[in-house]
Order: sequence, then C-alpha cells, then structure tokens
Amino acid sequence: MRWMIQDLDQTQEIVLREVISHSGVSWVDGFAGSGKSIVAAHICNRLQRSTPSAKIALITYTHALKEMLQVGMNKLQASRVIVTTHTDLLKSDKKNIHYDVIVLDEVQDIPLSDIKKIKSMCTRLVLAGDVDQSIYANGITAEDLRSNLQPKEQRLRKIFRLTEKARRIALSVLPNANVVAGENASNRAEADIKRVNFNDNGEEANWVYEDACNRARSDYPSGIFLTTHNEIRKFAELVAAGAGLPKPPRRAKSYINGGKNEDRYADFNAFWKSNGHPLRVLGSGSGDLSKSSNEPIVYLTTYHSAKGLDFQNVYLPRSVEGINLDPTGNGGEKLERRLMFVAITRTRENLFITHTGTRAHRYIEELPSADIIRISNPKRHNFTQELGNDIF
Repeated sequence: MRWMIQDLDQTQEIVLREVISHSGVSWVDGFAGSGKSIVAAHICNRLQRSTPSAKIALITYTHALKEMLQVGMNKLQASRVIVTTHTDLLKSDKKNIHYDVIVLDEVQDIPLSDIKKIKSMCTRLVLAGDVDQSIYANGITAEDLRSNLQPKEQRLRKIFRLTEKARRIALSVLPNANVVAGENASNRAEADIKRVNFNDNGEEANWVYEDACNRARSDYPSGIFLTTHNEIRKFAELVAAGAGLPKPPRRAKSYINGGKNEDRYADFNAFWKSNGHPLRVLGSGSGDLSKSSNEPIVYLTTYHSAKGLDFQNVYLPRSVEGINLDPTGNGGEKLERRLMFVAITRTRENLFITHTGTRAHRYIEELPSADIIRISNPKRHNFTQELGNDIF
C-alpha cells in the first residue's frame, strides 16, 4: 500500500492545515482519486503527533478499506490511531467511549442518524467523502450534510489516481461528477482501456484471471470486480474448471450482527492458496490487503467492497446487457451509474471491461469509443495450471 505513505501535494497540505486549524466540523471533498483517504490518514497522523495523549479514531465504511487504512497508519508510524468501521464504532458506543477527534471517511455512504451518533462521541469531527460516489440508498446527501452539520468545506482539486483517459471514461458514465472533477495531476503515461468480448463465459473468466495474474506485482495487486457474491462464486468455479481444479468451497455463513448471515471466505481463500494460486476474495471481513505487500495477489471483490480502494489493474467481467449493477434493485439508474463510476475510478493504470457476445451493458456502450481499444476473443495466456510452480 505504497500510496498511503506518499508525501502530500501542496494543495493537499493546504487542505490538511485548514482542517487542523478549524475547531468545528470539517468536510474534505473531492473527485475520485484526489486523495481524500490519504489526507484523512495524514490528518490523524499529524494530530496524534502534535498531541500524543489525544484519543483519535479513523473511521470508514467497509472492512476492506479499514484494513488498507490500518496498513497505511502503521507505515506512517501512527499505530495509536484507532482504525475501525462505523458499525463497529457504534457498537462500542455502549461503553461510553469518548474521542478527542474522529475522522469519518466515505461519509457519503453513512446514514445521517449514524453520523449524528458518531458526532456525539467526539469533541471534534472531520468528514471525508464525495457524494457522487454514494452507492447506498440510505447514504447522506450533500444537502442533508450541509444543513445538519454545517461543516467547513475543503475541496481537493487535483486528481492523482486516474489518467486523463480514465477520467473521461468515468465522466461519461456520471457527467454530473464534473463539478468536482478538478485538475488531473497524474504524470503517468496514458493507460490502456480495453473492451474485450468473448464467445462464452468460461473463456472470459479464464482470460481475465490469467491476465490479472500476469500483471499483478508485490504491492500492486490486480482487482477483479463483480456485482454480487453469487457472481463471484460463478466466476471462481469457471476459473477452477479452467485450471483443472475441483469447485472451490462455497462461502460459509456465520451468525453475527444480531443473527444476520454474513459471507465468509476463509475456506475459499485457503483453497486457492493451497493450490498455488494467488486468487483471494476481499470483502465481508475476508481477505488481507497487507499480504499484497509481499506477494502478487489477484483480489476478487464486489463493486461495493471495492469502494475506497485502488488497484494498478482493474477488471470488470460480466459487463453484459441485462445484468443489474445494484443487487438490491432499490437504487434505480442513478445508483447503478454511481456503482459503475466507482468501479471505473478504482484503476491507477489499466482498465479491462469484458463481456460475452457482441452487446455490452448499456453504460459500456455509452463510453467514448476513441478512448477504448476493442478486442474480440483474445488468446489465452496458457499458464493457469503452472501458477503454483514457476510464475509466482
């Protein structure tokens, strides 16, 4: 997770200082890839160093992002900062724990009622998030955030993650996000954005996995995003069949959080590791981002769990017409577009959108053709069965 320990850009440093000097509620806003989570981590680090006795918490929405932020805080040598999810924080409220500072990342996905509870648990509240990346129907709106919390807004105006081509692709899916698009500060060469179509699902799944393996490096994992856990299961079974392996274990279910079933992938991840493959599910409390610092890993995750993360290479298989990007079906087109926007903006380098047949999802059909390389039925890499030996 090298991104977390990078030095702040001058514009990010200005925002950090403004937040630290403000005693009321602050809100750090900005386009995808502008460094909101990085600035949030550095705010915690700077405050902890200036007041070592202060009780500071860095809060986020998903377990996957919590793990990544924890790795970052450790590398910043700010391990005294408590890093947790907002649901776990609210559980601890029964113990009447009070914080000097709470920095709440991905605030757009958290209900207003929960934000108010979190505010009551601290002396000072710092918010970070972009409402254009809200992917849950009960997340807070910008209007509710402003009217209920009256934050002092600080906007990050440079984009560091995305290349200009990826930025244009993202804005074609969610044009209104342009109001916070800002200046692209990436100095990297333009990345490849490829739309790849296949004749059948098996060829698609195995090509995606093999290409993701081929590109993964230590500290730079590849990310494969699917819409639901059921889609993850089907994708993994196709990969296993292509590698000559039995079906991987299905997700286990354990009763936690008041009896609600939650997915667990411990056996699934152990299956791939024991067979010499770098495939791991990330999300729902499973997977370990810190492992990617030492070995190349390919992460399977849902669009929702990918929120807040980034990868050198992102793959969006099964981008076919008719698939519902929002598994709840409650958010409508607005939420579906935000999910696609979030998925596209996770890439730091290359983006691969794949599907079977000639017709892709309607949002993919809308993408500017000049920015996309189209490929049909590419050849397999033919190294899947050798992964446990020479490749890694």
